[in-house]
Amino acid sequence: MKEPQTDRGNIAILRDIEINQTRPNNAMLLSLFGESIKEEKPTRREKKPVKKELEKNIGKIEITVLKIHYERLMDKMEMLKRESQYVIDHVTLVKPSFGKPYLRLEITEGELENYKRTIKNL
Repeated sequence: MKEPQTDRGNIAILRDIEINQTRPNNAMLLSLFGESIKEEKPTRREKKPVKKELEKNIGKIEITVLKIHYERLMDKMEMLKRESQYVIDHVTLVKPSFGKPYLRLEITEGELENYKRTIKNL
């Protein structure tokens, strides 16, 4: 994290460049093209209107991001539903004459690994 002193130094350097280099060069160029220029003092910007505009724009951006995030989650949920339904459809209850009943999964090893990978990646 930068120290505040470093940031102030950078700002001071940029202001000095603007005052001593950029403005005189612009004045010379404008005088060459026949336009007059007044020496302007830098004006301070009001913070309130800028903040209001930023808040409005940020609200729009957040809504868009949330919508995209929501759509992706819905796609993942639908894919997980399909995969889970496939696995459930291939489970059968086996009731042997001796012992407890158990569930038999009737899918290949590859399908099982694919299902595990799908759930892990979500």
